[in-house]
Formats: sequence, structure tokens, C-alpha cells
Amino acid sequence: MQRRRKSIDAALRSLRVESLRGDALRQLANAAYDLLRSERRAPRRQVDAVFANLTQVARRETDPDLRREAVYALGQWYRQARAARVLLGIVGDAACPPLIRGQAAEGLGSTMPRTPRAAPLRADASKVLGEALRSPEAEVRFWVVYTVGQLDLREHRAELERMAASDDGEAAYMWRISLEAADVLSFWDRGEWPSRRTGTGEIMEW
Repeated sequence: MQRRRKSIDAALRSLRVESLRGDALRQLANAAYDLLRSERRAPRRQVDAVFANLTQVARRETDPDLRREAVYALGQWYRQARAARVLLGIVGDAACPPLIRGQAAEGLGSTMPRTPRAAPLRADASKVLGEALRSPEAEVRFWVVYTVGQLDLREHRAELERMAASDDGEAAYMWRISLEAADVLSFWDRGEWPSRRTGTGEIMEW
């Protein structure tokens, strides 16, 4: 545990946005989050520093691949409201590239807290996601449908029924949005997600 804290300190001391790529970015974010959850909590300054850097990259980075990696890493901060707020802002940013908005929407499903205190944040998410369901970008619509299902936002059922009947858009390497909407409706009605085969042949079971 102490070794991991020291490794985070070292990474933060040498942290430069342009030096972080792929696995290095994820490992730093996940290590900090693991410490946050552990019985021996990491110093708040460590966790806050990692979060601040991830947020900076996720919001402002001009390299789309690096930006998407930061968004992915934030999506691993399970039930963390501050991560959910950042991701929600990205989902609602129509100027943001569709792949990044879609990644943020997927992460929102895992970062959104499920406590009564999070009710205002959940209401904000319902509004933003409801608008994003009508995005012209298939990548955004697909992952928003998925997250609406994960968050049990049944107030959008009528829109999902419409999409299940008519939305032939398709996310990269996934399947048609109409199928994803139908899967959410099935999950709501029967309590289980149907399995699907991706465009690369992988079988997905949510």
C-alpha cells in the first residue's frame, strides 16, 4: 500500500498531460481510486491531484485519443459524484466529438451515486440524457440509451420505444440502436439484458 502511494506521488511530481497515454493514464487513475476505497485511505491531496488532472484532460485536451482515455478513466470511479458531474458535462457538450461523448455516457452509468443525496444530480442527468437521446450522432445515442437503462430512467420509456421501432443507427463495433433500446426495455420488463455479438464477434453480456 505504501509503495503504491509513493508511486502515485512520483507520477504526480512528473505529471505532464502530454506524457500520459493509454495504460499509463488508466493505471494512475485506477491506483488513486483503489486507494480512495481502501481501509487505509490515500492522502486527499493525492486523489484530488489525480482527479484534477484527469478532469483537465477530459475537458480540454486537443488529442482526441488522449481525451477519450481520460474520460474512460473517470468512468472507473464507481459511484463518485464528482466524476459523474464531469462526465455529464461532456455528454451534454454538443461540440465534443461523438466518440468522447459516447464514452462519457457509458461511464456515467457506473459513476452516478444511488443515494437520496444524489437526487438533484440524477435529475440533471435525466434532463441531459433525454436531450442526448435525440443527438444526430449514432455513437452518442447508442451509449445514452445504454445508460438510461443502467440508471433506470423510465421517464424516457416512450422515447426508447420509438427508438426500438425505428432507429437504425449503429455505434462503432456494436449493433443497431433499435436493438439496444429493445434490450433496455427487456431489462426493465424482465430484469435481464439479452446478450449480443459485437461487430468484432465478441459476445457482450451486460
